[in-house]
Formats: sequence, C-alpha cells, structure tokens
Amino acid sequence: MHLRNGDELYTSTLDAISRWPETATCVAVTLRGDSVRLVSCHGLADLVGMIVRPSPTFTNAAGRAKVQRRVEAKGWLGRWAGLRLEF
Repeated sequence: MHLRNGDELYTSTLDAISRWPETATCVAVTLRGDSVRLVSCHGLADLVGMIVRPSPTFTNAAGRAKVQRRVEAKGWLGRWAGLRLEF
C-alpha cells in the first residue's frame, strides 16, 4: 500500500493504519490462538461514538473531500443510524 499511496515504507502496522482516511477506521485486530490484540493510533472514542472525522493525514481540503466521497460511496449514513460527520 505504501507504493500505491506514494508513501515511504511503513515501519509497522500502526504506522500504516495511522494514514487511513478516518480516525474510526484506523483500528486493527489480530487474533493469535486465544489472544486478541487491538491497536488504534487515534483511540477508540470516534469508533465507539460513531463519529467520522478525517485522520490527521486527511485534514486538508482534499483529504476532507476524499473522506466525504468515501462516506457517500459506502452509504455509511444510510447504513448506520446515528453516525455523525465531524469535519
């Protein structure tokens, strides 16, 4: 993905997901045997609070527009009652 996105090589999974468009999507879960590992570089408050806001990489006008297009293309507002956009 770093090549596709024009980024430097990611140093870790956390580094990679920190560059995803919305804070609530910057979450990864790994299951190994009986162990579950959860990582979230921007916390879980937006995910739990059903808030869509641009991650720090997407806070400029072009980034906010990309987040808006993703929300519309995925139909999130129609699918998730109570979801809020905060730009």
